[in-house]
Amino acid sequence: MSGFKDQTPNPNPEIFFRAVDRLQLESSLTSLRNDNKSLVLLSDHKELLDYYGEVVVQRVNREFPDTPLEIFLPADTEGLLERFNTILNSMSFELATRPFNKGTPDKIWLLKNASALEEKDLQILLKLLENFPGAGIGALLMFDTSGASNTAIFDNNPRLNTWALSMPTKEQKLNAIQQARRNGTEEIAIEFFSQLAKAEKKNLAPKLETPNSSKSATKNNAAPEIKASTSSKQKKRVLPWVIIVAGLLSISVGVSAVLHPEFGEKLLGLFTPKGKNLKAVQSEETLSSAKNDPLSKDAREVPEVALQGQRWLMTLPQDHFVLEFQTFTNVQDAQNEIAGKEWLKRSYIVPVRAEGSSDVKFLIVDGPFRTAEIAKKAASRMPNSSDIVIENVASLRGYAASQKIHP
Repeated sequence: MSGFKDQTPNPNPEIFFRAVDRLQLESSLTSLRNDNKSLVLLSDHKELLDYYGEVVVQRVNREFPDTPLEIFLPADTEGLLERFNTILNSMSFELATRPFNKGTPDKIWLLKNASALEEKDLQILLKLLENFPGAGIGALLMFDTSGASNTAIFDNNPRLNTWALSMPTKEQKLNAIQQARRNGTEEIAIEFFSQLAKAEKKNLAPKLETPNSSKSATKNNAAPEIKASTSSKQKKRVLPWVIIVAGLLSISVGVSAVLHPEFGEKLLGLFTPKGKNLKAVQSEETLSSAKNDPLSKDAREVPEVALQGQRWLMTLPQDHFVLEFQTFTNVQDAQNEIAGKEWLKRSYIVPVRAEGSSDVKFLIVDGPFRTAEIAKKAASRMPNSSDIVIENVASLRGYAASQKIHP
């Protein structure tokens, strides 16, 4: 059955050789209009992606005349995420996570070559679209699956529709051309299918070039090949889970890196916390204790080097991040830890208290860093990076809920 229906001649007709494709397009546009759901076009044939991507763009321009359509290239990824960040900065967390009630999106972003994006960047974008529908962003992604790209990242995302495009059968081509003839667009349809046939032949050529001389070698080496194939299959079963587990931390860090601090307070979960929740001793607490009781613990146990760290921490922007290293019961041990270590040469010693305790301890802190992603990169270059904790300045001061939590 052809997907064509009668239509007036048109210089750019929509050629559908499967009824399901026409229905998929209509359904996706309806979801974009009513629910602000994004659309991903998937195919291992670039010609299909180019053609139907253009069809979608033309329909969007006609049906969403008041909604700006912005085109992004893979090189624009950083700017794209920064744009999303700017939008989130202008609204509250509750509003950003609330379902978009306007229906039609405020903006539509087109990524023509989404498969060329770094997978972690694409995951960040998809997570932003999923978790912040209130931002009013709809996306159209054209994704070439002919490479080794992982399409599983599009699964189970309630904010996405996926449209898988495949080559037509001979019967579908014939039906579509006959319908095009009735619509007066036969030449356009024939040219379209001719281009598809050439592309398909080109893609199949490398697969057909198997020299006869290799047959005997293949036969003689059958056992090793079977073993290698089995090993390869085992790797394929294991590898996705490795990628998923390794990617969870990257996604959390990447998403948090582009969020406003208000969002970070609720979502940031970068590293496993070390020990109890620590909060910096406030300068007014220290001064008050020293004034009221010169023999108090605060007055006796906060040396000048720790007071310097305290003053430094209080001057940092609240939305920046710091690296937290080890905690010590006295300043001398903290200073000994810093001595001779190049990566700690710019660190400070900050007086802190564990939750529920009145005892002052001393935490080695480095920073500040503008985003969690920058802090993570800095930590990755240091020895024992897995023992380092990243925390927001406001959280360490005690002005915000602790962000040293599991993702």
